[in-house]
Amino acid sequence: MKNFQINPRLFALLALSFVLATIVGTVSHELGHFAVAKFYEARPTLHYASVSHDEPPKALIALNQRHDRDKAKIDSPNPSPEKEAYLAYRKKLAHKNNTIKLLINLGGPLQTMLTGSLGGLMLWRRRNKIATLGMRTPDWFWVILACIWSSQLANFLVVLKIFFIRHRISRGDETRISRYFGWHLLTVNTITGIAAAAVLLWVVFIIIPKTQRFNFILAGLCGSALGWLVWMGWMGPVLLP
Repeated sequence: MKNFQINPRLFALLALSFVLATIVGTVSHELGHFAVAKFYEARPTLHYASVSHDEPPKALIALNQRHDRDKAKIDSPNPSPEKEAYLAYRKKLAHKNNTIKLLINLGGPLQTMLTGSLGGLMLWRRRNKIATLGMRTPDWFWVILACIWSSQLANFLVVLKIFFIRHRISRGDETRISRYFGWHLLTVNTITGIAAAAVLLWVVFIIIPKTQRFNFILAGLCGSALGWLVWMGWMGPVLLP
């Protein structure tokens, strides 16, 4: 039963770390979308749980200029080289814009997974020292960072719940990515969810010592839930409406 005793100090510190990690992880995920949209000059706006953006303005300007230049022929019901060129360019532009939207959608999950993978990599490098000397403060930091992967698992579980209960697949980054490639809409969610589960199981049952495992799991559940409620229900809508 010793392994299931609560260490108040450890629990409090870990729970607080998970509160902060949940908030920072949510914002950094959206910043991943924001950075890609900014790169493509899509005029993004950062919100507490999403990023809104326009179509890339340069491309729209070029399309509108073509239309204004040959407006009469393009709007005419009769075929013309100008009209064919305009329609071909519009089709090409639509494909390009769809690719940009894909990259914007990828920005959030990639940021989340790369950040979590950095934590996992550092834990892998330090695994022998942890096994010998136990957890040190820097190790806990890398553990919390690796647990950023948990958002991918949470997304997967939520999507599965909606799928089996409501018989539909909810919209989200992973769903849009799967749709772009013509895959089943659960494909990316499933892959990233399984990867996240593997990382978390490795961290919890291989890296975390048995004597601290219960406190870690309990603090992770409580801290993540509290962080989500604080950010999504209170701070987020105020700071980043």
